[in-house]
Amino acid sequence: MTPNRTYITKLVNERGWSDSELARQMGISRAEANRFMKGQRSGGKKLMGGLLRAFPNESIETLFILPTPSPINNNSTNFTADELRLMELVPVKNLNNALVAKMDARNGVIEVAEHGYTTQFKVPEGTDIQVIHYLPPSKPSKQR
Repeated sequence: MTPNRTYITKLVNERGWSDSELARQMGISRAEANRFMKGQRSGGKKLMGGLLRAFPNESIETLFILPTPSPINNNSTNFTADELRLMELVPVKNLNNALVAKMDARNGVIEVAEHGYTTQFKVPEGTDIQVIHYLPPSKPSKQR
């Protein structure tokens, strides 16, 4: 995550702030604010926290350039979107009857959806697919 300096410069100009005023609003030194505005400093907890403090009504998505996740390609078989739609993904539920994944054993595909993202795993041909559910061991309670 890096600060979106172009957008922040626009905000500073709209407000008519000098580097000194930006520094005061951010709670950092004038030198730090000046280095950031000149592109000589790109981040750090103090600077990022200061930007959130100086621009409380701005979203994180506008103040910062967020990393974009990309799939890892391990040169395994890739399916087209049409092929994936034709697969028979069977629901896999946990002990509480909650859906945790979908699986197509014939084509060796497991699909896990969590927090709005879907991940598909391709299992090498000839490998059995097993889904094992278990409760993690509970942590011992602290004795007082």
